[in-house]
Amino acid sequence: MELTLQQTVDGLESMRNDEFPEGMSIGLNLGEHGYCEIRSNCPLAVRLRTMVEEMGIDLEKFINEYQETPPDPLTFADWSNTISEVEGDLSLTIGGQTFHLDYTTIVTDHLKQAIQTRLTRMRDIEQSLVRLKQDYYSTYKNEVLLRRERRGLTLPGSFTSVDLASWGITMGTGYNGSNYEFILPLPYDPAFVFSRGQKYAILERHQQALRRDNVVLFLDITPNYKFRRAQTMQRVAKERKSHYTSFSHYHGSGGDDCWGSVVLPAKWEGTIGQLLRLRDELAVSLTTINKDSLMNSHPVDMLAIQTIMEKATQLGTEGEVTRSPDSDPDKPDITFVDLESIIIDEPRVGAVRRWGGR
Repeated sequence: MELTLQQTVDGLESMRNDEFPEGMSIGLNLGEHGYCEIRSNCPLAVRLRTMVEEMGIDLEKFINEYQETPPDPLTFADWSNTISEVEGDLSLTIGGQTFHLDYTTIVTDHLKQAIQTRLTRMRDIEQSLVRLKQDYYSTYKNEVLLRRERRGLTLPGSFTSVDLASWGITMGTGYNGSNYEFILPLPYDPAFVFSRGQKYAILERHQQALRRDNVVLFLDITPNYKFRRAQTMQRVAKERKSHYTSFSHYHGSGGDDCWGSVVLPAKWEGTIGQLLRLRDELAVSLTTINKDSLMNSHPVDMLAIQTIMEKATQLGTEGEVTRSPDSDPDKPDITFVDLESIIIDEPRVGAVRRWGGR
């Protein structure tokens, strides 16, 4: 018999051995997937098999040794043997003549049909009760686990909530309410286009039309400090409250973003500095629109990529050094400077540079 996900979770949590003397707790919200088979391609089945493997449990051995003993909330009597005892003899006298009719078979068939219909309805009710019980138990168990995880989700000791606020960073709970979710302001200011090995500068007027100062970056990090996702959103003021919606751009649509060659770090160091460095790296990747790998050629409220290309200025081939047009091709394009003539003024502290400023 192939086990369902719910049966597998129940069996694992009831298992006791030297490594798990008090049992284990599987924090998966199965929902309607509880009836999917453990060997199926269901995403939760794949995830559960991975968890079992990471715990060092032989899944095949567990399935072979598993004995399912669920209680039967309802039992049904077998009426098929008693229905045959019904007697349906009928005597009918017409004009002084008596006729004997046997309706036993007809009555029995009708009773069988009626009882079978009622039994089917009762079995349907039983199955509904079993599903309700399993769903309620699963929901309750996962809610308990979720509350435990939320209680344990605290800021690292390297910074405080005041430090976050000073950088304009907001923190909440991300995926399933149990992850760190940091919201950082993200400058969106495309300035270049890359197409077929050529680099182009976007027209200043078009740059101003593309520039956005209401874009934010959502960084979702698990309790064990693993980066789960980086997603752009746009902040919309609604009834004196910040409201976030998906941000449509040339490399992002419907909540999915392509970050080009940027790879999320394997692990969070627990510092604000790493969050800011990652934000800056992602912001830089958005300054260049890669026409060869667009997710959206005409994002909402933005210029079509074709319109941008019509006014863009070609800068040269990507990766090649651009020489001055007046330079001698036979001589290296090098300018020598008299270092002793350089005077370094005392540095002055200017105004703080704001993101998005030119």
